[in-house]
Amino acid sequence: MLSYIDPNGVVHPNLNPQEAMQFYRDNGFSGQIEEEADTVTIEQEEPDIIEAKEVPTRMLVPVTATSTNLEVRSIEPPTPPVSVEEEEEDFANMRGRKFSSARDQFTTKTLEEVLANLEDLEEKEDPQDYLRNANGFIVKFKGEQPSGQFMFRGDAWGEPIRINRKAYRELCSSLGGAGALRTWDRQLRLRGGDKLTEMCMGLFRTHYNKNHLFRTALGKDGRRHLNAMLSETYSTYDNSAYIKDVIMCLGEDLNDWHVIRYDCRDGRLHVQLVHVEDAYTNNEVGVPVPALTLRNGIYGDGSSLFAPSIFNKWCSNGCYHFNAKTTKRWNHTGDSGSRIRRDLPGLVEDMLIDANGLLKAYNDSLIIEIDDAYKWFETMVENTAWMTTGLKEEIRTTMLNNPTVHGNGRLLTSVPDAITYVAHEQINLGKQMKLERLGGELLHRGLQQAENNRILLPIG
Repeated sequence: MLSYIDPNGVVHPNLNPQEAMQFYRDNGFSGQIEEEADTVTIEQEEPDIIEAKEVPTRMLVPVTATSTNLEVRSIEPPTPPVSVEEEEEDFANMRGRKFSSARDQFTTKTLEEVLANLEDLEEKEDPQDYLRNANGFIVKFKGEQPSGQFMFRGDAWGEPIRINRKAYRELCSSLGGAGALRTWDRQLRLRGGDKLTEMCMGLFRTHYNKNHLFRTALGKDGRRHLNAMLSETYSTYDNSAYIKDVIMCLGEDLNDWHVIRYDCRDGRLHVQLVHVEDAYTNNEVGVPVPALTLRNGIYGDGSSLFAPSIFNKWCSNGCYHFNAKTTKRWNHTGDSGSRIRRDLPGLVEDMLIDANGLLKAYNDSLIIEIDDAYKWFETMVENTAWMTTGLKEEIRTTMLNNPTVHGNGRLLTSVPDAITYVAHEQINLGKQMKLERLGGELLHRGLQQAENNRILLPIG
């Protein structure tokens, strides 16, 4: 049984889920619903729209209760905390493709090979988009895993769609506001919480009237997945379309540009190109070369990007340019494809000049001394929310011990070297990109702070 505590602190005990939900609604969706300590098990009906295998409990996101009045039963077995990035990796079930140059020599692919690979990936995933009002999308739970179906005329139903974590977060935010995800995650941990949460979402859904773009694709399990629920004004521009436009832009110079890095996971694309002269005339290990970076996201998690960068064979990646003015971004609104095709032809030469500027900055940093590069790094990222203690420790260990890091903690170059090396080891592509950009930003900030080829650390 459940208890409802109204905004005035009055407790209404011994309620079934329907009664608790009625109190919650009558009080303007405020107050708290909690499970009574002596509750009995509520018999749960099997959801009639999904036929899913049992979902591993690691995919569930633990939420710490902020109210002393709320008692949340622990999950059995207990689930360790996970970051947002890991959470997305758990819930996403998409295929991925990856290639990177070897660490002791340049190994490359062509853009045509990348395009063929992306087209093959899209064929296997069979992406389908639905522009629908969210009040016609019914959500049910198998344990704590959400699935949904679209309603059609004449009591017809669409195929069951598994909802990944990113799409579920967007759905909760749209229906119930900023705090809905946390509230409904907490409810799911109650005994009978799946039915209660279905009722809550259903109630909010009936009062919702807004169209969204539902982006779905087949996962590795062969089932259709909802990967994003986006604004109806979102402009779709798929990864293969981006590569096609770049190939058309390069034209006769296409064979002069080689792919040294290609990564496509969960709809995020990252491609790095080097000019043939830089790829094969400079084979010294540990010496970076100028490069161009292409990036795209098809599920609302990244704009289309064209940026100057550098590539280092030893870490099999590099860092973005630190100056936002030299990076070209196209948001996915309106006819983004037309804007990209219009802008690309004039970008290549300018980007290559900027990439050489980034390379010069890197070379300048080789003579900038610093007593403790890791301590300086810690100071610089003190307010960077996504920089976890574990990630800092990886960077520290790499900075001090890895032979590919220049100076091993005594030169400014140690900082971008360690950051980009750690970036290459990240499973999550979004975190990888953040680290590469951070490497470029800290390189620039260090050069600004240096006086007489030295960075002085603050005392204390």
